[in-house]
Amino acid sequence: MSRNISFYLRHTSGQYYEEDFYLDQNRMPFFNSNAITLCGYGESFFKPGAEIPIYHPYWAVTYVVEGSAYLLSEGSSKQRMKPGDILIFGPGIHYLYRVPKDTTVFRKILLINNGQLVSFLFNQGILNGHNLLHLKDPAKINSFFEQIKKIATEGDPELSKKLSILAYALILELIDQAGSENIPNDFESIVKDLELHLGEPHTLKSLSRQYGIGTRTLNRLFLEHLRCTPIQYLINMRLKYAEQLLSTDFMPIRDIAETCGYRTFSFFSRVFKKHSGLTPREFRCRKVAADPPLKKHR
Repeated sequence: MSRNISFYLRHTSGQYYEEDFYLDQNRMPFFNSNAITLCGYGESFFKPGAEIPIYHPYWAVTYVVEGSAYLLSEGSSKQRMKPGDILIFGPGIHYLYRVPKDTTVFRKILLINNGQLVSFLFNQGILNGHNLLHLKDPAKINSFFEQIKKIATEGDPELSKKLSILAYALILELIDQAGSENIPNDFESIVKDLELHLGEPHTLKSLSRQYGIGTRTLNRLFLEHLRCTPIQYLINMRLKYAEQLLSTDFMPIRDIAETCGYRTFSFFSRVFKKHSGLTPREFRCRKVAADPPLKKHR
């Protein structure tokens, strides 16, 4: 039996923005449900010069309809968003929309529960080190948003079932559009090899020599296909691996630093804190508090 979902409208506005959100008033009890549950649909209008801090306790999938803006978040370089782009952020991430003074931005956004299946599909199927997707077929993605809006705002006897199916279908479509079928095989092999050797002391020049590709060409390939430089990608992967080890392993933190390619603990600690807002020890302690079976490291 599908659960009863009742959406209510929440309107907020400020000097630089207006926003309408249709939110599931029963969303909190199903926050960590393993099923894919759509918790809300929203539309936002940002005025020229806006700087809007954003935070959601859910997975947030944003579709840029009109205008362009810059996205700033902890541990990531500034990214430019344009019409047809999709932005995906996991729960608990703080980021900032910065709108140029000569444009406005209209976006649509979905909030999806933080369940294991959702996290797996996003982390393994889509993100892979980046959170901004340049779509091949934006119109197809927009049609999903329109269908979800219609069901959420007009009501339906099978509301829960239809929204779950649409959310799942949307994620699969995003995986397809963000897939690696357009990435050359030789470049894909470079990325996989790099991910297998995160602990080595890589530099742009050493990577260029190792793979027999000029530094400019290597930078261009990474920027074109992964929207970051080789070194930025390497840092992102190292920090994601460090988070995984801090969350699931009993390895001493100093050993984790070395495993992830950091030769000094102090430098690793500074980089990790810039990325996550927490020191490695603080990050592990929070994970320990959330997962009692895991023993705390000193």
